Amino acid sequence: MRKKLLTLGVVLMASVAASAQNAAELDLLFDPENNANGAGESITLQPDGKIIVTGHFTSKIVRLNSDGTKDLSFNQPSDWPAILKDAVVLPDGKLILVGNFTEYDGVAVNHIVRLNSDGTVDNTFNQGAGANNYVNVVSLQSDGKIIIGGVFTEYNGTSQGGIARLNADGTLDNTFDSGTGLAGISAEAETLTIQPDGKILIAGKFNSYNGNPSSLSARLNEDGSFDGTYTAPSLGGGNAAERIIADMAIQSDGKIIVGGHFGSIAGVSRNGIARLNADGTVDNTFDPGSGAQITFGTLVASVCVMPNGKILIGGKFNSFDGVNRKCIVRLNSDGSLDTDFDPGTGVTDFLPYAIVSNFEIQTDGKILIGGDFDEYNDIVRFNVARLLGDGEITLVGSVEDESLFQIFPNPAAEIVTISDVPKLSNITITDSYGRIKYEQLAMNGYEKIDVSNLTCGLYLVHIENNSNTSTKKLLIKH
Repeated sequence: MRKKLLTLGVVLMASVAASAQNAAELDLLFDPENNANGAGESITLQPDGKIIVTGHFTSKIVRLNSDGTKDLSFNQPSDWPAILKDAVVLPDGKLILVGNFTEYDGVAVNHIVRLNSDGTVDNTFNQGAGANNYVNVVSLQSDGKIIIGGVFTEYNGTSQGGIARLNADGTLDNTFDSGTGLAGISAEAETLTIQPDGKILIAGKFNSYNGNPSSLSARLNEDGSFDGTYTAPSLGGGNAAERIIADMAIQSDGKIIVGGHFGSIAGVSRNGIARLNADGTVDNTFDPGSGAQITFGTLVASVCVMPNGKILIGGKFNSFDGVNRKCIVRLNSDGSLDTDFDPGTGVTDFLPYAIVSNFEIQTDGKILIGGDFDEYNDIVRFNVARLLGDGEITLVGSVEDESLFQIFPNPAAEIVTISDVPKLSNITITDSYGRIKYEQLAMNGYEKIDVSNLTCGLYLVHIENNSNTSTKKLLIKH
């Protein structure tokens, strides 16, 4: 029986078909359980479909299989005092990690480390003394060189003002000349984006770059010099102490989506989200209406341009353009709210604001989200979740047949009734991976089952009678 049910579970996971539906719907077949038991800082997708999550949780890094289960072949450090802020996957399968740490799994490293594909420290990476303060962000150029940004003022003993470029082996690339780099109260780079032409957009907390006035954002040429063709837009509105561009994304036409905490940008009323022309001026053809809720503590933390031109927005907010939307929305290419993308109750936890701080789009169109949250649309998901995107998981063939037994209510919360069950049939409830969660013998054709102890998610109900098995879906939603 167990072998047969496991096979059904595999068929369930493999049966994927694309069709139009609510792209914001939770993918119930992806369940990371409690593998990221603290706020996430980054999600990085490997070419093989596995997922790297970094953040504030116990091990600070976990690799998930494509179904959300922990990849036990990946080495994880034990609990240690660190924050892993960002990660990038290299073409050879190795990983670059950056953040706030001075050792990794017992190896002394300062704020940057390269791991082998199994998660062990790669001692051939020549970062030397590394960065002298924390690194927020890392990005890989097409030539294999590595851009890092953060609060550091030195890299391996050489003066670097918050931004540096490394060679593929970890040594400092001296052909990238940032001069005095970032300056200001904290002189911090929080995000960076490499344009298709090789130029580099940076944003954070600074008021100049290499002596050139440029408040909160700047663009650099490939050699690290200041690009004067981009004028950093001034921010206004909101809480002055919180004004920031927290994330940037480049469209295929070279225009720039920016998100953060502001009520105006370059004198144009925009709440938390705007589109800039390539020179930094506001693109008035992009109109998000009243935009994201901008009050004390709110923020648009992440922006992602999708292949179809639509734009994902994540952050800390409870409404967008007057519509109830908690922490995640999708915009049409003109900036208007895409009402077809409906996250229901959205992303929530016990705090006034949860947060969606990063996105990753899979090759099948599904959307990975990470941040600090406990639920997505009232279903438990700790800090990592996957949405169906513009595809749909469809249960077909041997997974759900046209048998006569009925399940109601469905979705269910506490008690579910199964009717038209042949006497002495075996009733089994499994999760989507084929693991048995409940089993009983049917004594009559009308069975009531307490499912209050099952966690929210998708299950399969199997009725086996005389070696024949019928299967239907059951959704648990407390």
